[in-house]
Amino acid sequence: MNELPTKRIIEISNVHRIYETQAGAVPALRGVDLIVEKADFVAIMGPSGSGKTTLMNILGCLDRPTFGRYLLAGTDTATLSDNELADLRATSIGFVFQNFNLLARATVLRNVMLPLVYTTCPRAEREERAVTALRAVGLEERFFEHMSNELSGGQMQRVAIARALVNNPELILADEPTGNLDTATGEMVLKTLEILRDQKRTIVLITHDEEVASHADRVLYIRDGLFVNEKYNIRPASGQPASSSTVSGPTASDPTASGPTASGQPASGPTAPLPVCEV
Repeated sequence: MNELPTKRIIEISNVHRIYETQAGAVPALRGVDLIVEKADFVAIMGPSGSGKTTLMNILGCLDRPTFGRYLLAGTDTATLSDNELADLRATSIGFVFQNFNLLARATVLRNVMLPLVYTTCPRAEREERAVTALRAVGLEERFFEHMSNELSGGQMQRVAIARALVNNPELILADEPTGNLDTATGEMVLKTLEILRDQKRTIVLITHDEEVASHADRVLYIRDGLFVNEKYNIRPASGQPASSSTVSGPTASDPTASGPTASGQPASGPTAPLPVCEV
C-alpha cells in the first residue's frame, strides 16, 4: 500500500535576499532551498552574520525575498498583499522570541489570549483556548492570574510558547528561545518543544548553540547565506546514547548540490488541535 504524502509546511526555492546600502548590494541569502514537512523539528544554526535571522524573517512572513519562491502550507506568499500576509502570520505562524515579548502588566492568561483578540473567537472561547495552551506547556494553573513580570524566566518562556500555540498554527518559529535562560531552565524549555514535536507540531528553531540544536531532529548549518551542511539527530531508545548522521555539502540552490532537504521520519504522538480562529 502506498503511503499518503506528508504535508509540506515550508517549501522555499532559490530564495535570495539582497539589501541595498550606500556601499552597494549586500546579499544576505544567496539561493536557499528548504523543505520542512508537518511534524518536523528543524534547527537552523549559524554564526552571527550567516543569514539565519534574515531567513527566519522570511519564514515568518516578516520580510519578503528579493527573488525566489516561498510556499507556506501550500500558499505562495509572493501572491499576497501586505494585509493578507499579516493575516497569514496571525493564523499560521506562532512566534517564540528570546526576550519573551510578554506584556509585563497583563496576566499570564491575558498574554496568551492576545493573538485571538482580533479574530472571530468569542471571549469565552479565547479563555478556554488559552487555558488549553498553558496546560500543554506544563504551567501550573496557580500562575494563570499572575502578572507575567512575576514569573521566572523559564515560566515566562513557557507562557510565550503557549501564546504561540493558542491559534493552532501550522508552524512554530522559535528564535534563540533559551538565549536569556540558565542551562537548567533552558533544558526545560527545550523539553517542552520536544513534547510539542511529539504532538505533531512543526517547529523551526533558530540558534547558534550546538547543544540547543541537538534537541532537533534535523540541523541545517548556514554560512554566508547558504546551507553548507545538514545533520540528522537520531532519537535514541530508552537508555541508549543519542547518535547522528551528517550530510555534507551545500543544500542551497545549486545544480551540483547533494543531500536531502526534507525530513526523515516524523515523531509520533496524539494531538487534538483546536480549529484556527479567522482574522
